[in-house]
Amino acid sequence: MNNADDITDTEKGGWAGLYFLGGTFQFDFAAIVPGEWNHFVISATGKARYLNYTKAGAGESWYWRADEGQNFNGWQYKGDYVLGWQPPWKVNFIGFIAEHGFWISPEIRDKSTIESGGWGSDFHHWRFGPLMNIDLNNGHGLTILLQFRNGLYITEETAYARWFQRWEAEGGKYIKLDRLALAYSWKF
Repeated sequence: MNNADDITDTEKGGWAGLYFLGGTFQFDFAAIVPGEWNHFVISATGKARYLNYTKAGAGESWYWRADEGQNFNGWQYKGDYVLGWQPPWKVNFIGFIAEHGFWISPEIRDKSTIESGGWGSDFHHWRFGPLMNIDLNNGHGLTILLQFRNGLYITEETAYARWFQRWEAEGGKYIKLDRLALAYSWKF
């Protein structure tokens, strides 16, 4: 549970369930106009996710796998979008990827809105950036991903509070570097 400033003696256990309903749309422009230079691709996945932790009551937040502890029992939207080009080179994918998430359930979304100076229950979280894959021969590959994310500025008086529900948003938003990821792959 993440429902107080001090959670040392919080009861642990219970059942956490994450249930998904969604779909994916993928398209390659080369399906309409064939050619090795025409592989402009798009992929969009959208899913509604229902989160439920049996020990949490209505409006109580909880941790899941050492995350920020901003989980509630309710519906959330998660989207993943990719737009790219697959040229016939060693660099065989150049594109842009974005991840999007926000609360759908009104009892959570309206709990502590940005406009009211709350912690931002209605905030739309984005992570995005360029993506490139390099074919290194014989089934070896290297993927390079640079990502940025957005966030809310929190007042200086509340920014260091351990419990996020004590945070107060100033109304301003930022974009910052989130991560640089390198992934090596080897197809046998």
